[in-house]
Amino acid sequence: MAPAQAVIRMIEHRDHLLMRRVHRWLAPRWVRLWMIAATRGGDGWLWYALGLALLVLGGEQGRRAVLQSSLAAGCGVALFLWLKRATRRRRPCAIEPHCWATLLPPDHFSFPSGHTITAFAVAMPVIAQFPGSAPGVRPRPR
Repeated sequence: MAPAQAVIRMIEHRDHLLMRRVHRWLAPRWVRLWMIAATRGGDGWLWYALGLALLVLGGEQGRRAVLQSSLAAGCGVALFLWLKRATRRRRPCAIEPHCWATLLPPDHFSFPSGHTITAFAVAMPVIAQFPGSAPGVRPRPR
């Protein structure tokens, strides 16, 4: 086995151990609901609502932010679809059933995160056009 493959297998093995540990955790109901809401919030409807609000209320800057975000999100979607097919990393629920998450995944592969790529692609143009929105849009430094 090539050294790179050995490293990847070691990382995958440790990742699966962590996944199994998390899957055995019986999360409180509020955590499960929060995670479901967070997952579904990234499915697109929030981005469409933000785009509509920017078109209606944002003036010229809002229209620019929507155009830039749309182009960036389109490129991001193309990138993550290509990467998912190239890496073919199975979702944790395909490896082992989860004890409390019953949502069906939108596709077969888990890497990279489409939610994360899209969120970044939408957030950066919005922040560029509306710098005051940064504290509510970008991740906060720790």
